[in-house]
Amino acid sequence: MALIVLLPFTSCSDDNDMVDAAEEISGTYAGEMGIMGYSELARGYVTLTRMSSDAVSVKVICEEFDLDLAEIIMDITSSDSGYSLKSTTKAVTGSVVSKTLMLTFSTGSYTFSFSGSK
Repeated sequence: MALIVLLPFTSCSDDNDMVDAAEEISGTYAGEMGIMGYSELARGYVTLTRMSSDAVSVKVICEEFDLDLAEIIMDITSSDSGYSLKSTTKAVTGSVVSKTLMLTFSTGSYTFSFSGSK
């Protein structure tokens, strides 16, 4: 008579619970861009590219406002409802909640806002 023993296998690592925030939010977001204090909106695109699990590079393009900004590295932190983005060297902040990106940045004498989804 054969005795079969079933043993459950479990991982000893917490890596299975770790979320790669950059992988989750990376992609191209299409939406509306505006200049703070003005009512005009234009079609804009923001691409987030994974640099590490907690950092992305951000590329902003808007033909109507003649914007084609150089890539900016932003750190990612988890928030209650999604992810917060912040640059340590540039005036750029943002958040990603439910596949919607909100971004505010300054260039020249203007401050721009972007809201879009992927």
